[in-house]
Amino acid sequence: MIESEKQFCSLETKNERYYKEYIKKLPKAKNYNYSVTLEIMEYYNKGSIKSLKDISHTKFARILLQLIFCQLNLFGKVGYTHNDIHEGNILIKKHTTEQIFNYKYIITNCVDASNEYNLKNNYEYILSDYDKVFHFRKDFFDRYYGDIDSEMDTQRFLEYSLYSNLLSTIKMLIEKLNKDDKILILNKLYDVQNKYEKKILRKNKQLIITYSKDYDFDKFRKEMLIINCYFIKKFIESLKI
Repeated sequence: MIESEKQFCSLETKNERYYKEYIKKLPKAKNYNYSVTLEIMEYYNKGSIKSLKDISHTKFARILLQLIFCQLNLFGKVGYTHNDIHEGNILIKKHTTEQIFNYKYIITNCVDASNEYNLKNNYEYILSDYDKVFHFRKDFFDRYYGDIDSEMDTQRFLEYSLYSNLLSTIKMLIEKLNKDDKILILNKLYDVQNKYEKKILRKNKQLIITYSKDYDFDKFRKEMLIINCYFIKKFIESLKI
């Protein structure tokens, strides 16, 4: 069984000038202290999804579930969001036998009634290159941001939110679909966004403001997962997979 958080291997500072400039762009940065993830990656024998074109609805769903569950799982465990989602950062590994991918930090009833989420596939898809992670943790949050202005800073925090990352993943994968399925899935996504996005964004903002005051990290992660799982559940239901 493969646990999806395995790509986090060690922390090490790299490319000092780049990260000092990057941290200046974050909301209300107080100083230039920073840490980044250095990945010790195993070999992924199929490269990235750049090579995929005109994929079927079924293959789209299989890739999507792995990438979505991985992000929900990692946020549920440690509060990370990726913030650099593009096709070159999604790697593929073909296993010789069917694998079970376990996502044990997703809360109950997020997408279905399972207590733990397992997917079976010969192909493994992961997000790599975690050098722009945003960590919603008290010491990280407090170090850079301090008090939040509800009219200004919270809107910028949404750029680093779980919802923003999940939506970027879905839209990027939709571009890999064949023409007919692309139109179909885009329409389904737009329908779900039109029905639920305003509500989800409002709840995300409220939760971030509350967290900036009480720093209850366990409660924050749980409630953030509930909010964003609701959107994912509705989108997956629309796909009928």
